[in-house]
Amino acid sequence: MSLSDVDVSARDGRIATRIPALDRVLGGDPDTGGGTGLVAGSMIVIGGGPGMGKSTLLMQLLHLVDLPGVRLYASGEESEAQVARSARRIGAADERIKVVRESCIESVLWHARELRAQILIVDSMHVMSSRESKGLPGSDHQVKATGQLLMEFTKSTGTATVAVCHVNADDGISGPRKLEHLGDVTLMLEHHDLLGEPFRALRQLKNRFGSTLPVGVLEMSERGLLSVDNESAAEIQKTKRSEDDMTPIAQELAHLYIELGGQIDAGLRDRIAGRLDLSPRGNP
Repeated sequence: MSLSDVDVSARDGRIATRIPALDRVLGGDPDTGGGTGLVAGSMIVIGGGPGMGKSTLLMQLLHLVDLPGVRLYASGEESEAQVARSARRIGAADERIKVVRESCIESVLWHARELRAQILIVDSMHVMSSRESKGLPGSDHQVKATGQLLMEFTKSTGTATVAVCHVNADDGISGPRKLEHLGDVTLMLEHHDLLGEPFRALRQLKNRFGSTLPVGVLEMSERGLLSVDNESAAEIQKTKRSEDDMTPIAQELAHLYIELGGQIDAGLRDRIAGRLDLSPRGNP
């Protein structure tokens, strides 16, 4: 096929996720009319430690993304009931979102084709296996094989896909690097060191469609992960640094107050006990 004959119009624009921090990280140029967010027919690899909120973020994505059609969540680790319970907790239970409990990648892709899913989440690649490959789920052979099949499906159908991955001891994407090479975008969701709990940083390791510089900040809440804009993040960071600078002084004052016979009421003790050591000096 001549390059001049290739139709790129159907996959030229961006799909807004309606999660500001995620749209900002994925990139795009709203000034050109293309918007920011997902690129149709792209494969995203996302990693992060246990409890970081990967599944929560992706369920919010399925609920909010600016697409009219079916969205498929393929869970290899949790039951349908567990997935539904989590979705209802954050207000993301949606009839357009279909869930399948499956660990065979060929079956997952069959369901995605039958449903004509416009976006597919595979959670996680390390429990998926292919009938055409040897080895246990999570082995290098299986991760390579399932990643290759997912990438071929993504490019042939134009479905936006997200592959969830575990992390290794060094907080990198676990398994062979081939999975990262196959993906168009690689994201990491991790604790924000400068902001602390309950904040998360969403950063990029790779982005074929834009800059890897933008970092998204999100706050974990009962309603899911909430985007924090840059100005608010900077203010929180400034406040936290001020608190950290004052901690040694506050600790010394607390010890002196107690040594001089001062009493701290139970309510105040409960509020500050996690930040200051209120036991007498020299005692365990």
